[in-house]
Amino acid sequence: MNKQLLCEAFCQDLDVSNVPAGLVVRTGFMTRDGDAIGFYVTRHPLDAGLWRVEDSGLVVPMIEAAGVNLDSGSRAVAFHRLLEEHGASFDDESMELHSEYVLESDLPSEAMRFVALLLRVQDLELLNNETVANTFREDVIADLDRLLSQGATIQYRTAPHKLLKDFEADALIQKNGSSLALYFATTDERVNEAVILWMENKERNAGLKVALMLEREKPPQINNRSLRRAMNRLDATTVYRDDEIGSMSRVASLVGMELETLQ
Repeated sequence: MNKQLLCEAFCQDLDVSNVPAGLVVRTGFMTRDGDAIGFYVTRHPLDAGLWRVEDSGLVVPMIEAAGVNLDSGSRAVAFHRLLEEHGASFDDESMELHSEYVLESDLPSEAMRFVALLLRVQDLELLNNETVANTFREDVIADLDRLLSQGATIQYRTAPHKLLKDFEADALIQKNGSSLALYFATTDERVNEAVILWMENKERNAGLKVALMLEREKPPQINNRSLRRAMNRLDATTVYRDDEIGSMSRVASLVGMELETLQ
C-alpha cells in the first residue's frame, strides 16, 4: 500500500498507521464534538489488488443514540440518498459504513468521497424534530387539499367552533353540517389539546368530531400516556405514513364522504 497516494489527497494533517487488516487513517476533519474523523482501509479477502474504505462501526449507532431514526421517515430517506450519492453501503450486522472495493490507484479519490460522506452524515442530526414535523404537516395538508377539498370546506390553523375560540385545530373540515377538528400529532401539546377540545366539545354540545393524525404508529416524540388518552377518547386516531390513502379515507368518513369517489 502506497501511503503517499493518500497523503497527497489529504495533505499533511493525515495520520496513517498500519494495522493487521490494512491501514487506519486519521484526517484533519473534525466532528461537531471536536473529534477527528477517521476511517480504515482494508484489503479484499480474496483479491489482494482491491481495497475499500470503512468506518469504525460507531458512526451510525452514535447518530441513532442522538435520537435520529435511520430505519424510517425523512432522515432514513436522506441517509440512503447520501449512501447512493457517495457510492457507499451500510452493513446492518456490523453497523459499518463502507465504500465499494476499488483498485489501489483509485483509493485516494474513493477515500476523499468517503470522508465527504462521513461529514454529511452528521448533518442528519440537523434534521431535527421541528423539520420532520413540518414535513409531516405539509404532506398531510397536500393530501387533504388533493383528496378532500373538492367535496368539503377545509380551513387550517383555525378555531374549530365559535364556542371554542381558545382552541386552534390544525385543520377544520366541514361538509353538510358535519365538522371535524383534525390535529396533527407533532408534539405532546397538540395531542393534549385535541383531548381537551374533545372534552370541551362534549361539555358545550358544539357538535364537533375530533380526530388525531399520527405520522407513525409509535411516534417517538409523543408520550405514551398522552397517546393512550387520545386513542381512548377521540372520535378517531389515524396513522398517516405507509397508508396515506387509508388515513385520508378515515378522515373523509368522519364528515360523511367517500374518498373513492374523489380520486
